[in-house]
Amino acid sequence: MRGTHLVGESRGFTLIELMIVVAVIIITSAVVVPSVGRTITERHVYSLAVQLQQDLREVQQTATATRVPASLIMGSLSTSYTFVRNGTTIVRQMPSSFSVVATGYSGNMTFDAFGHPTVTYTAPPASIHIVASAAGKEIAVNVSQVLGMLSITWITR
Repeated sequence: MRGTHLVGESRGFTLIELMIVVAVIIITSAVVVPSVGRTITERHVYSLAVQLQQDLREVQQTATATRVPASLIMGSLSTSYTFVRNGTTIVRQMPSSFSVVATGYSGNMTFDAFGHPTVTYTAPPASIHIVASAAGKEIAVNVSQVLGMLSITWITR
């Protein structure tokens, strides 16, 4: 029976129903997209902190392996830091809108032949902060005063 249909039988969606579905999708997107952007920035800040922690650990291990003090040197514009790996100088540049700032100590982050920090502490614990200035995110890589243990702490999420 082509061309006939029963009364009350639905043949598709009305324009109003489709508009309501589109409106719900737009509202959901408006809520979710900013959250995803913040999460991506947080993950980027955290990955930079993990890289810094690994580099500090490498400097510390170099000092203990060679029995010669080794340092991580902060850049003058807070946009980079430098250390030596196997005789090669490594410069880590921060992405734009990120900065790296030393707090709680003066000078460079130096480890002695036993892996202990030999910095002049101004306010323990010594830490190196990575700041995402545009997003207001800040994380710290802390260096314990006695043993030189490294940890990561969020300052502002």
